[in-house]
Amino acid sequence: MILAVSLAALAIFLWLAITLWRFVRVSRAEDIGDRRQGTALLLIDLQKDFLDDGPYPPEQRAQALEAASRAALQARRNGWPVIAVRQAVRSPSLRLLARLALGGKGMDGTAGSDLVPEVAALSDHVLSKEVKDAFASGELDRLLAQHDVAHLRIAGLDGEHCVRATCMAALQHGYNVTLLSDAILTARQNGWDKVAQQAGLQGVTVGTVATLC
Repeated sequence: MILAVSLAALAIFLWLAITLWRFVRVSRAEDIGDRRQGTALLLIDLQKDFLDDGPYPPEQRAQALEAASRAALQARRNGWPVIAVRQAVRSPSLRLLARLALGGKGMDGTAGSDLVPEVAALSDHVLSKEVKDAFASGELDRLLAQHDVAHLRIAGLDGEHCVRATCMAALQHGYNVTLLSDAILTARQNGWDKVAQQAGLQGVTVGTVATLC
């Protein structure tokens, strides 16, 4: 009996560790090289679940959404694609993790997983992801290749989590990255400050929509 319980506990631990690794890992791919020249705006996880029922104060939410909208309008004026990526967990193991870690938020097929109207109206493309890194499935890379994109401007949430993972993956894939800090929401300002500092040391441009767009 003790052996059976121990083996069951070990199996649960291994499942949890592997699932968590899938959720947080940063993808790697062949460097895109220097032949591309285009720019795209990437809006991450600006969904009802996280904005209407998230940890962000109303004033912070409103300011970030307004900045993201200005960035999207500027991108359209420049002819840059606006790509929204939404958390939409489908696989059973990740859905269970989402229930445990996110309170069931960001699960595909729920009303809360929809983009907020301001973002949906300004997006040229909408992609879905199951993990923190928006590049993990390969779909984003293929879309960026179609638009000849070498430079990514990133906004969205959360700065410490999905924004950070996507930024780090973009660097691994060879993209130039700009983080639009006033259009990025974060639950912990100190944590975001460290992310922004680390990103700057790795060659990422960190600035505001007003100064960079």
